Amino acid sequence: MTEYSPWRERFFKAMQGFEQRAPGPEVVAEVYARIVNSDHPALCNTVTREARLFPFLRWHLPPAAFEGGVRNGFKIDKADA
Repeated sequence: MTEYSPWRERFFKAMQGFEQRAPGPEVVAEVYARIVNSDHPALCNTVTREARLFPFLRWHLPPAAFEGGVRNGFKIDKADA
C-alpha cells in the first residue's frame, strides 16, 4: 500500500546497510567447522555478536524499550531519514 511507502523505504534502506556490514560466509564456515570438529557441540550456535545480543536484549529489556531500540535502528519514526 502506498500509505506505508515512507516506512517501507526506510526499512529497506536500513536492511541494505545491515547487509553491507554483514560478515562474509567465512565466518559461518568457521563456526560450522568448530561444530563438526567438536566432540560435544552445543545445540544452539550463534555466528555474530548481534545474534547473541538481540535475544539477550529482548529478554532483559522491557518490551517498550526493546521495541524503541528496533524502531530507532530501522529509523521507522524518523521523518527525514
